[in-house]
Amino acid sequence: MNTKFYRIVAIVAAAFMLLAFAGCLMPSSNQETPKVEIEESTASAIDHGDRQLVFSPVAQNMKITVNTDTVIGYFCYKDNELRILTENTKSEKADDSIEYDVKLVKEDGTVASADEYECEIVNDEKNNYNGWLRINSSVIGHIEISANAANGSRVDVEEIAVAKRSVSIFDILLGAIGLYLLFAGIVGRGKLYESEFVKEGKEEKRKLIIRISCLVIGALMVANFVVRLLNGYNKDTLNTVNTVLLIAMIVAFFVAMAFLRPCTDQNKKMEARAGIGGAGRKNTSAAFEFDEDEPTLDDIQK
Repeated sequence: MNTKFYRIVAIVAAAFMLLAFAGCLMPSSNQETPKVEIEESTASAIDHGDRQLVFSPVAQNMKITVNTDTVIGYFCYKDNELRILTENTKSEKADDSIEYDVKLVKEDGTVASADEYECEIVNDEKNNYNGWLRINSSVIGHIEISANAANGSRVDVEEIAVAKRSVSIFDILLGAIGLYLLFAGIVGRGKLYESEFVKEGKEEKRKLIIRISCLVIGALMVANFVVRLLNGYNKDTLNTVNTVLLIAMIVAFFVAMAFLRPCTDQNKKMEARAGIGGAGRKNTSAAFEFDEDEPTLDDIQK
């Protein structure tokens, strides 16, 4: 396949790296992490009875995806957001324990049953999520969170939306590339079929391999996009199908490369590369070579 096809593959690889980079964006290491503590390191300037309980979400106006374990935030006092409060935050000095209630309201306004969602304060010190509230809902709607602290303060209802899984930019990119490859495979002509290094007598074979490869890989990409569209509820079965389709794309690409290699004149390709490199070096040195007939600085001044 020619350079244009490799560019398409490079775009897909770049999209993978972009998503990986976005997923690796974490808070700075010097930023203090909220933790569960039995006692506060410093005494609060506010009387215990006047301290206000709040819920600190992971992000403002956040929403979670259906059928996905999501850590959504934690309870704390407004004057100390680095100390996480749970049902067991008690000490000899003060009782800072809380009682919380989580209710899931469906799209039709009815309250979901207990078996339609999961909610708990997790104990995960390894990932610094000890004391955070985790939610997993199997239905669309919104979550209502309320809580009471032992000192009498209260968190009014906090609402967090539960939405369908959306299609990512990467999925759209794969779908668009898949449509292009399908079109190229059906038409059987275009830039993908052009090459200067085809072995004599292998032109038709190479064209057939490219055409079949475009149809297969394009169909897999489009199928992956369709499954993503249908997987709004983030079902495990469809997630597995997406994974299988991605693996099949990679395998099909390398199989196509293996079949195309015998159709390519490697010697001609190496000579072309050497010629380009040689021409570049020749042009560079020629810039510092001067003919005897060229005027000197004294001639120009005269």
